[in-house]
Amino acid sequence: IFAAGLMIATWNYTKVQRDVKMNEDRAALILKNAEKAAQTERELNDFLAHEVRNPLAAAISATSFVSSAIYEKEPLVDEESRQSVREDIGIVKSSLQYVNDLL
Repeated sequence: IFAAGLMIATWNYTKVQRDVKMNEDRAALILKNAEKAAQTERELNDFLAHEVRNPLAAAISATSFVSSAIYEKEPLVDEESRQSVREDIGIVKSSLQYVNDLL
């Protein structure tokens, strides 16, 4: 009976050790995958910020040129047209600035 109890205790201890090792391996794998996902997310954010911000800067500059040009008399004859374009430029400018701030 003592030998059977010793065998059961040994088997139980061995099983617990295997379970602990398996859990450690799983935890290490989860950590590795989380680190890889975080790195991939950083790279994607950097790429998107670069690829979106460059054309966005050009669009913001273009709206500045247009907004300064609407104060000249020649392109827009009447005040109503100028006011409409000013409002449109304001909407476009604030939208572009919002996107830029998100990046």
